Parts: sequence; C-alpha cells; structure tokens
Amino acid sequence: MTEFSRSARVSGLEARRSCQQNSCYRLHSHDALSIGLIDEGTSVFSGPLGGTIRLAPGDVTVIPSGQVHACNPEKGRWVYQMIHADQDWCESLTPSGASSPMFTGVRVLRQPKLRALVEAFSNAVVADESVEGIETAGAALFEALESVSPTHVVTSAADPELIERLTPVMERLSSALGIAGPKKAINSLTGDTPLYPPRKK
Repeated sequence: MTEFSRSARVSGLEARRSCQQNSCYRLHSHDALSIGLIDEGTSVFSGPLGGTIRLAPGDVTVIPSGQVHACNPEKGRWVYQMIHADQDWCESLTPSGASSPMFTGVRVLRQPKLRALVEAFSNAVVADESVEGIETAGAALFEALESVSPTHVVTSAADPELIERLTPVMERLSSALGIAGPKKAINSLTGDTPLYPPRKK
C-alpha cells in the first residue's frame, strides 16, 4: 500500500507513505532531494555507500538529487515515509544554503528528535498547508538535519565532466520519451518507478 500527496502550493514537493513486505525497488535516482523515515520494520539500504546498511525504526536518510540508491525490506512488514522536494528550494531554507554538507552525499542519521520533525514536515505536505506553514516545518527539519552528525555518510562519486558530456544525450532521450528530466528517462528505461506517478482520480 502506498499513498502519495503533492503540495498544490510548493512546486515539486511530494510526500509518500508506504507499507511493503517484498523487495520492490531497484537502484534508481531522483531529480529531487529525498528524505526518508523508517516507521516500522527493518530495511536494507544500498547505493553509493560501497555496501549495504541496515535501517531500523527512527532512522532518517537524506539523499541528494542524482544519487543512485535502493532500499528494500529486510524481512516482514516495512513501513516508511519519504519526502521529495526541489533541492534548490531546500537549499534556500537551510542555514548554510547550497554549501551545506547535507547536499554533498547520502547521509543516514540516528537521532530521536528527527522523527517528529520529519513527521511534521510530511504532515504539512499531506495537509497542503500554506506556503508559510510548509516552509516553517521544512526549515526546522533542514536546520536539524544539518546540525546532527550522521551515522553513515558518503560524498558524491559523480564525475561532473562526464555528467556535462552526457547531458545533451539524456535531454534528447528525455524529449523522445516524453519525460521531463534526464534522470527520469534513465528510470523509465530501467523500469524504475517515476518520481511523480499519475494521481488517482
């Protein structure tokens, strides 16, 4: 079971709440900053960390735009929530802005106080609160995420020169497939779930 909520007031802001029991996600990336919270059960996070990390209830993951990753239940029922937000918008609400280490690599944080802040931000999106309400909840979360020392962290291994060379190719591919964004074109070809699936009417 998965529930999606998109903010009608802040472009590119989405909250997802899901319950899974089987492995269902292959390696993928997003065109947005992704913040995850494990509510129940355990899962295995994989990606650019050079191995896997076991995540438990209360763990928070921060995944910058473009970082390849996957997270699947270890065994049994796994309940989690994710928030996807435009990274530039997040940077504007973060004390250190774009230079914050929060945006330089995948981070796993284990700090009890973060749970309530992630939930408050997610609830603001689901309730489609005012822009001021959403930004207040987001700013409080981003400030805390920036100040807490991560349990696991890895900086991006992306090659800026290679990305620059591939961008024109991926833009043409995106256009041919009718997909907004080079990374979404890659996800479509590999069968991964798009960042913003069609809304159910």
